Amino acid sequence: MTTGSNDWTRTNNPLNVRSTDIDWQGECTPPGAKWEWYKTMPAGIRAGMLSIFSKWKRGAHTPYDITKAYAPESDGNDVEAYAGFIAKRLGLKDAHQYIDLSKPDVALKYALAVLAIENGVFAGKNIDLATVKTGVNMALTYCGFPTL
Repeated sequence: MTTGSNDWTRTNNPLNVRSTDIDWQGECTPPGAKWEWYKTMPAGIRAGMLSIFSKWKRGAHTPYDITKAYAPESDGNDVEAYAGFIAKRLGLKDAHQYIDLSKPDVALKYALAVLAIENGVFAGKNIDLATVKTGVNMALTYCGFPTL
């Protein structure tokens, strides 16, 4: 749903983190790039989940509120559809329900949902589940949350 082109298999950025001045662990973004580049896929997943966690920690406690900040309409996203997809994957009745991203199982499901939206793939097809879990665990550990 995100506009622009991120060859995530080359950039190791499957959650489509835009280029910023944050010095992410494992980052290797070339100057002028629109999207962040990472040395490994887990590092890219870690960065994307840390971005999502930061929105959650600042009070965006529903898939809808997180999506408004993480994948805004200004990037060409349909926030309602994006958040609704995530909510469905989390087993919620709608995208306006509270979620606790400090719970490892919720964080993993959230990451898998964003991967599916951003790349049209599911873990196990183009990114194996172990790689996703590694990246999610790296982010959970950084935040001091329990891990998978």
